[in-house]
Amino acid sequence: MSYDELNNNQFTLKQSIWKQTQDGEWKLFFNTDAKLDASEVSEIPKYQNEINTNFLNKKILKMGSLVMTPKGIGRLIRLEENISKIKFLKTDTEENFEISKISSEFFILIKVLEVTYSTWYRLSVPANGTIQQLKKLIEDLSIYDTNKSNYVLVYKGIELKDEYFFDQLDIKSNAKMLISGMKMSESKIQRFTNIYDWWYTYSSDGISFFTNKKIRITGVGMFGSHENKTQNGTLSIYKGNVSSQGGTLYEENIEIPPAPDKLNSVMSIYFKKPVVINAFDEHTIVFVASNYCYIYYGNDGKAQYNCTNGVEFNFKFTNGSSHGSTMESGNFPEFYFFG
Repeated sequence: MSYDELNNNQFTLKQSIWKQTQDGEWKLFFNTDAKLDASEVSEIPKYQNEINTNFLNKKILKMGSLVMTPKGIGRLIRLEENISKIKFLKTDTEENFEISKISSEFFILIKVLEVTYSTWYRLSVPANGTIQQLKKLIEDLSIYDTNKSNYVLVYKGIELKDEYFFDQLDIKSNAKMLISGMKMSESKIQRFTNIYDWWYTYSSDGISFFTNKKIRITGVGMFGSHENKTQNGTLSIYKGNVSSQGGTLYEENIEIPPAPDKLNSVMSIYFKKPVVINAFDEHTIVFVASNYCYIYYGNDGKAQYNCTNGVEFNFKFTNGSSHGSTMESGNFPEFYFFG
């Protein structure tokens, strides 16, 4: 939506409503034929002039900076008279755009779920910004009363963590986000009741599991080293008991910092995006170490865990592990999830 379009009496805007499905996932449903009067999009008085000025008079573009394009956020790698070359980090592709089509700032549309007939707030944000910065702007402008309750931002059905950068979300200009005071609480399971030392890591280690409900895993706890050594390697989640069955759902190079002591031996590793786990489908999480390390390890685990929210985890030994984590002992002491 351009600035000129905003000045028209009406503009076409996909009217939408957020709904929570039975499995707890937020869905955004559109009415594409709806016409909204321009007055329904709230330009916040305190920032009205600043928003309009920033959009029309773009900041000086710098080589290497993140910019918004019609296809999302990318990095500016070449700037000529009327053409810019942008590199998209997620796809490792490059594309040319007219200078007028890129900007160091862009608009996000924000709506509060609980307020009846709530309007959309149109905020100008930097392309290199984070969710934490966006939340600060929301609070500074008193869009949501944080004294009533905590809140979360939801985009495409995913609760956005503060540390997310805009370019990690594949976001585009005029993207819609929901403010919800009904906080989706993160749950976790702890697999072991006792912790020991002198577990020697090498090669691969993993555990297979399934749940009785559809959940989204947001991270996993890993034991840290007790010899002041950082453990490096690749963490992956795939469907089935072997990676060739259902393909890799998530993969990331991680660093596990050393543990300060036995009481603080679990290091929380959060994923860049949640991993959807469908009910009763077997999945496997595997860590492939790139250096050896002596770490803490857990014992007295069990095959099944029942969480307070009705989610049930079932674990078993995986063929993808050459190291030895099982239901009773080993690594992967904690799982973090929404469900």
